[in-house]
Amino acid sequence: MIHAAATARGLGFVRAWIFLLWLLHVVPDDPSRLAALPRRAFDAPGLLRIIPESAWDVLLTVPALLALKWILTLGLIACALGVRPWRWIAIPTVLLLTLHQGLARGFFYINHQELSALYAVYVLALFPLSGFSLFKRRDPQPEGMNPTARLAMLLLAVLVLTPYCLIAAHRLTHNDLSFWGSGALPYWIAENSYGPTWYGLTPVAEVVLRQPLLVRALEFGFPIVTTAELLAPFCLVSAKFRRYWLVVMVGFHLSTIVLMDIFFWEVLLLFPVLLLDGEPLLRLLDRVRNRGPGAELLEPGVAVAPEAQPPPGSE
Repeated sequence: MIHAAATARGLGFVRAWIFLLWLLHVVPDDPSRLAALPRRAFDAPGLLRIIPESAWDVLLTVPALLALKWILTLGLIACALGVRPWRWIAIPTVLLLTLHQGLARGFFYINHQELSALYAVYVLALFPLSGFSLFKRRDPQPEGMNPTARLAMLLLAVLVLTPYCLIAAHRLTHNDLSFWGSGALPYWIAENSYGPTWYGLTPVAEVVLRQPLLVRALEFGFPIVTTAELLAPFCLVSAKFRRYWLVVMVGFHLSTIVLMDIFFWEVLLLFPVLLLDGEPLLRLLDRVRNRGPGAELLEPGVAVAPEAQPPPGSE
């Protein structure tokens, strides 16, 4: 089972990683662009519909959006650092993050790109604060498995894997066998690559669509990706399958940015902390930080010889 040896410090590292990921989302945001959109085009998604309509007239203004952005930024920094009291800071921050994301979705559409990362901060906010500091070196004493941390890490992994399984199941149950040879994939590539794009890689998609062999290769790989998505929950119980799955899905996500102008970078950043056993990024961070002065004092099992004392009466 994945995360069988999860530690409290490892969970704390994941907390810092995911809240910093959201910081990358929020800080570059320009509230004036959202405020410039017509108010009548806004349709509050999900539970945000409980907010009175009159409140949106205030929230969708530049001063209110700027205030939301910077209060949320401070909250995300505090959560990444593990500032106490934990839940009194984390829960309001997560709710403000939900509001922040809902504002943009109300004008456009609900994108599942960030949902796993959003659900993840809810889990982190509800679990106890774990012992990790961005500024403190590792304790020399080895840390054992923590049941609470293991449960939290399992829930986080489930949140990443479940959408893949559900999307594949929907694709299989809402289409017959003719779908796989219908040319749907080249159509999706053309539909997403032309017109306004985020990454400007339309020329690459054009080259691919003009090569019949490349199109056939993509159509051959489409069922393979769908099968991997459907079997995603097996990543929880099989390390060998998880390695193959990660190769397929990382390749899939990198191909979509080139061919469809779609890049789920948030999900890719969740993979190394939630789908790799042994806390590799945390161990890498420890090795980097422990190269500084006095690092040998922090290595487990390394005894430091006491200073030699002169024999009695030698002075």
